[in-house]
Amino acid sequence: MSDPDSYGFPFQPYSIQLEFMRGLYTICEDSSVGIFESPTGTGKSLSIICGSLSWLLNYENNRVPSLKEQATCLTNEIERLSDGDDWLSNASEKCQLLEKLSTIRCELSIWEEYRSRIENLKKEQAKLKDDTKRSKFHPQINYKTVIEDDEDILDSYGHDDSDDENAEDVGGGMKILFASRTHSQLSQFVSEVKKWKHGSEIRLVTLASRQQLCINEDVRKLENNSLINERCTELKSKSKQSSSKTTDAGVPPKKKRETAGCACPYYRSEGISSMATDILFEVSDIEDIVAKGKEMKACPYYASRKAVKESQIILMPYNILFHKETRESCGVSAKDNVVIIDEAHNILETISGIYSAEITLKQLNDSRSQVAQYLHKYNTRLAPGNLLSLRQLIQVLKMISNFVQGGNPQVLLPSEFVVKAGIDNLNLFKIIQFLNKSQLCRKLNSFKVFVEPDEIGKVPKLGLKELMNKETSILTSDVDEKKIRGSPLLSVIPILSALCRPHNEGRIVLKKDDSREICSLKYLLLNPAAEVKDVINEARAVIVAGGTMRPISEFQHQLFGAAGIQPDQVKIFSFGHVIPAEQVLPVIVTKGPAGRVFEFSYGNRSNTKMLDELGQLIVNTCNIVPGGVIVFFSSYEIENNTYKHWVESGHLEKMALRKRVRTNQFGF
Repeated sequence: MSDPDSYGFPFQPYSIQLEFMRGLYTICEDSSVGIFESPTGTGKSLSIICGSLSWLLNYENNRVPSLKEQATCLTNEIERLSDGDDWLSNASEKCQLLEKLSTIRCELSIWEEYRSRIENLKKEQAKLKDDTKRSKFHPQINYKTVIEDDEDILDSYGHDDSDDENAEDVGGGMKILFASRTHSQLSQFVSEVKKWKHGSEIRLVTLASRQQLCINEDVRKLENNSLINERCTELKSKSKQSSSKTTDAGVPPKKKRETAGCACPYYRSEGISSMATDILFEVSDIEDIVAKGKEMKACPYYASRKAVKESQIILMPYNILFHKETRESCGVSAKDNVVIIDEAHNILETISGIYSAEITLKQLNDSRSQVAQYLHKYNTRLAPGNLLSLRQLIQVLKMISNFVQGGNPQVLLPSEFVVKAGIDNLNLFKIIQFLNKSQLCRKLNSFKVFVEPDEIGKVPKLGLKELMNKETSILTSDVDEKKIRGSPLLSVIPILSALCRPHNEGRIVLKKDDSREICSLKYLLLNPAAEVKDVINEARAVIVAGGTMRPISEFQHQLFGAAGIQPDQVKIFSFGHVIPAEQVLPVIVTKGPAGRVFEFSYGNRSNTKMLDELGQLIVNTCNIVPGGVIVFFSSYEIENNTYKHWVESGHLEKMALRKRVRTNQFGF
C-alpha cells in the first residue's frame, strides 16, 4: 500500500506521516506488536486514524471474498482426494481438510450475518432520518411511586439483576479498540476522524462512565461516580419492574407506603435502540452523544453500550480497557481485534492506579455497622444462602477491622495479610461474587451509620446537635471521605478483590499516624503488566503510541514481556519532527531593544519597565516577520498580567497594526 491517497489522508502527508501510516498498516496486517514514537505536533492522531482505518476497511472488503476462495479451494481438494484410488491413506488428510472447511464456513456465516445486520441498521437509520418528528415522550422526574420493603430483600443467591445485560458476545466484524488517557483526548480523536476522507463510512462509538453520559438531572446532581452508579442501577431496576407490578388477575397490587421517587424516564428500550443506531452512523463524541440523548429522550450511557456490538472502532479511557470486569460489562472484547493505546508513556502508572485501593478504619466499621443492621432487620426473611454470606461478610469486616486497629504499621504480601487477619478460613472469592451479584451496596443506602458496630440494636440517645458533632469528630485520613459517600461497603470490595490476586503482584500497606489513631489499609499493585497480559495475548495486533516512549525497554520487558512476547518480536518505529532541522533557528535573546537585560525572576515579573521592553521587542518582531508570531508564557497569571499591561501601554495596539492578535483569554 504505497500510494498515500489510499490512506485517505486529508492533506499531502509529510514523509514521516507516510512512514507512520505504512508501519501501522503493516503491524495490523501482520498481526504483530509495534511501538510508535512521534513528537507532539506531527499529526500522530491523524496518522493513526488513516493507517488503522484504511487497513480495517480493506480487511472487511476483502475478508468475505477471501474466505469464499479458501472454501472453494478446500472443496476442490476434498473432491480430488475422494476420487483417488488410495482412499485409506487419503482419509486422514481429508478429515483435516474437512475440519478446516468447517471452520472457514462457520466464520463466513458469521461475517454474512454481520453484514446483514449492518444493512438492516442502515435501513433503520434511513427511516429515522425520514421521520423528522422525534419521540414526544416527556419525562416526569418527580412523582410518587410505590416503594415496598421487599425491594431491599436480597433475591436467592445468583438471581439478582446484574448490570451485565449489555455484555453480549461481540460476534462478527473486526474492531479497533482505541484507548487514551482522558475524555478530552478521545473527543479530539473523534474530530480527527471527521477529517478523514472515509470518516463518514466508519461506525464509531465512544464509551464513558455514567458521570459523563447521564442526562437525568436527579442523578447527575449526586456528582460522585459511585453514587451515580448506584442510583442509576436502582432506577433501571424500577424501570423494569414498573410495567410488571400487577397481580396474576391483572389487578393492581395492594397499595404500600409511598415515597418520592421514580423509574428512570430515559431508560426506554425503544429509545435506546434508536439512539444506538443513530450513534453508529453519525460520528459522535461524548458531547454529541449527550445532546442526542436529550433530544431523543433516551439514555446515552446504555445507548453507547448497545452500539458496541455493531461498531468498527471503539474509543474508551484506560480504565475500561484495562479493567477486566468493566471491559466485560461494556461488551468489549480484545479477542482477534486490534488494540491501539495512545499517550502510552504513562500506561504502567495508570494501570497501577486503577487496581490500587485504600480503605480507612472508619469505613470498615461503618460497613460492618450497615451490614449488621441489614441482617438484624431482615433476618427472618432472607434465604439461608444469603444469611450465611452476610454473616461471613460481617466476620471478614470484623477481623480486618481488628487487625487494622491493633496492628503496627507494616507492609505485607496479600497472602500474609489474609493469614494474620485470621480470614484465611473464609472463601473471599464467594463473598466478592455475592456482593457483586446481590447488589448489596445499593440495598444498604437506606441504613444510616450512627452507632458503633457493637451497639447494634440499641436506640441512640443523641440529639441532632450531638449527632452532628459525633459524625464530624470522626478521624479522617489521606482519603477524602466526602468524595466516597453512599454505602462505605463500596470501598471494601476493591480491597477484598485485591486480596484474591496473586500474592506476588502487590503489597498490603497498613498506615497509621504518630498518634496511632488514624488508620488505613492500602493495596499497591507492583506488577501492572500482569493485569493487561490477557488483552495483549487475545488481540490480533497491539500498537502503543506516544510523543515520548523512552525508555522503550520498559515496554519491551515489562508490558509485553509479561505477555510472553520477546523484545525482538516488538517492532519499534521512531520518527522525528515534520519540520526539517534546517528550518529551525533557536536564538536566546538576553536584552531588549533599549538594552535592558531581561530578568523575569519572581520579583521582577511585574516590573512595568521590563514588560515595556518585552512589549517593544514583540512589536519590532511583528514588523519584520512576514508570518505569524506566537508568544508563550510560563503561567496564565503572567499571561493575563502582561496582556493587561500591554493594553494600557499601547503595545498591543501597535502589534494589532501588523498582526491579528488573539489570546487564550478570549479563546481561539
